[in-house]
Amino acid sequence: MARKANVQKLLDSLISQIGTEVARGVAEGLAKSGLMKNIRTLSRDAKKARPSGKKRGRPKGKVKICSVKGCNKPARAKGLCSKHYQQKRYTKLKKKPAAKRARKSTKRKPTKR
Repeated sequence: MARKANVQKLLDSLISQIGTEVARGVAEGLAKSGLMKNIRTLSRDAKKARPSGKKRGRPKGKVKICSVKGCNKPARAKGLCSKHYQQKRYTKLKKKPAAKRARKSTKRKPTKR
């Protein structure tokens, strides 16, 4: 058991040394080739090109309020808040006859022969 632990420690230190040497070699290579200087310049230029404080997406306008009396929640669709929109949508579905709703979902187009 002790032998396995010693071998494991040796492997860990060897892997650590290899990693350190590879990192050092990569850093030296980048310094010699001048790539690091180019990367710094590009990153600096990219930061300058970005307009500060400008946000992406749809601009925020005046928050609209639900059109139902007594409701002060923000409107989401068709001038209604989420709750009242879903209520309106649900009542429209209920007005359709159940058989017509069922047929509509399973109705297939006739095939020509």
